[in-house]
Amino acid sequence: MNKKKEVLLKQSVMQLTQQKRFPEARDAALKLVKALPKDLEVWYALAQLHERLGEIEPAVRAYLKVCLRPSPVFAVAVKRAALLCVTYGLDSLGVSISEIWVKQSPKLAEAHFHLGYFWFSQRHYLAAEPALVKALELDPDNVSYLNHLAQLYAFIAEAERAIPFLDRAKLLDPHNKSPHYFDLMTQNYLSDFSDADICKRHCEFGKMLEAIYPEADSIEFRKPSERLRVAYVSQDFRRHSVAYFILPVLREHDRKQVEVFCYSDVAQADDMTATIKGLSDHWCDAHRLSDGELAKRIREDQIDILVDLVGYAGASRVELFAQRAAPIQVTYLGYPNTTGLSRMDYRLTDALSDPPGMTDSYYSETLHRLPERFLCFEPAQDAPEVSPLPALKNGFITFGSFNAFQKINQGVLGLWAEILGRTTNSRLYIKAKPFTEEAFRRKVWAIFEARGVNRERVELLGWTPDTSSHLEHYSNVDIHLDSFPYNGTTTTFEALWQGVPTITLAGENHRSRVGGSILGNAGLEQCVAHSTADYVEAALAMAANIDDLVQLRASLRTQLRESTLMDAAGFVKQLELAYRSMAENIA
Repeated sequence: MNKKKEVLLKQSVMQLTQQKRFPEARDAALKLVKALPKDLEVWYALAQLHERLGEIEPAVRAYLKVCLRPSPVFAVAVKRAALLCVTYGLDSLGVSISEIWVKQSPKLAEAHFHLGYFWFSQRHYLAAEPALVKALELDPDNVSYLNHLAQLYAFIAEAERAIPFLDRAKLLDPHNKSPHYFDLMTQNYLSDFSDADICKRHCEFGKMLEAIYPEADSIEFRKPSERLRVAYVSQDFRRHSVAYFILPVLREHDRKQVEVFCYSDVAQADDMTATIKGLSDHWCDAHRLSDGELAKRIREDQIDILVDLVGYAGASRVELFAQRAAPIQVTYLGYPNTTGLSRMDYRLTDALSDPPGMTDSYYSETLHRLPERFLCFEPAQDAPEVSPLPALKNGFITFGSFNAFQKINQGVLGLWAEILGRTTNSRLYIKAKPFTEEAFRRKVWAIFEARGVNRERVELLGWTPDTSSHLEHYSNVDIHLDSFPYNGTTTTFEALWQGVPTITLAGENHRSRVGGSILGNAGLEQCVAHSTADYVEAALAMAANIDDLVQLRASLRTQLRESTLMDAAGFVKQLELAYRSMAENIA
């Protein structure tokens, strides 16, 4: 292209942009970059035009071209590209952008943080760690950096390393609730924090939240209506484990007795969202509402009983309850501990998960124990059929764990290594998100090798995209091993539904007794251990009797279906009686 034509085309791009004829301007800019591939100014103009037109990935790739060499617009272009990658989840491109950013600006904390952020988002936690550590080294008082590094350590089951970062974040910015929320959630993974200390931390935060709204204690509500107006608040009205347990509740509510409201905090709706919406009498998309706005809406709807399904497990709405949005407030299902709020009136549980006198003092709420069990399971409709016992084909027992890796601490791995060491030719099959990363798989293999277990006996598998393919992997497992002190809930139900018994270790708090509640109600008391030695022996005893395992696998789905754990109608009647009792207490 000769100089004159080049100047005319650049002028054309400018004029078309000024006239807001962005598609034509973009097309002209595309011609220019083909003719002038080293002209950073042209690439920058093209990136901006792509962005204006909502063509995000092409915009980022054009910004990337700008960033390949130093230029006056480098700082603006690299930052804009990184922001687009964060906003639109372009994590792989984000890594490329951030690596260039770090190379060009090695002393800039923000560049290192973004590199760590994008590796973290792709579940490459060990790749993310040095970048996040460097960001903190350069900017040690950055609360966001502290929070992200803490989350990383929690996700790789090193929760004890997370707590100091969260404590520092809370100290630096006491009014930033994010570190508080994640700190409280992280404590559930720890075995060396006493229940009294965990309760104290929750209650201190609850008191801090409630102090923001002193007027909440003087709010007057009408008496509960004859037909109770019951509302559920959750971020998880979607394809999420909560759906397994809220679907039967919504489906079985007696509409003559209960009017059902759902306040959905879902960021991205899916087909399950539509199903849940269809089961509710009233639906509110609350994701864009602040806690104050949502509290106002709930009071206007004259809700009698407001039920929290999240606690601190994710995008918490606990502050909504600190404002006293309803006369009766209940926490249920989504979180294995107290909210610490004096204004959260009740917590729904059962006597196996919270034996009377054992755990009551560790809650700010009054425990309302439902008969037998505190939850009801509805399996995924696309769950595969139960497969034959894999040991028959393999000639060896395969233990497995599909729990979130946050729950799998060194003590758990040590017991699993002991089980493998005491069973001939056995295998272990662990499926968890961090195993997407090869470096992390090597790290966990090294832990087993240090305990005398060859890595060939431990298969590590990462994330799978849908429920059906996830459940298919149970066809590779003979016996499922629960985590402790934080038991699985959904994972245990899924294992049982696929014919795989779970060995659990029951402790002295709710999070470590849920497995015992589920298995006890499923008629599998032999799977509930009360000491680490019992846990190992229970696994060995089950592995030693192949005939019993074959029979159990074939009958377990029917056994679960016929248990109280799947008696939806009976469960919801008991739940409604609980709600009615709560209402009568303030009527």
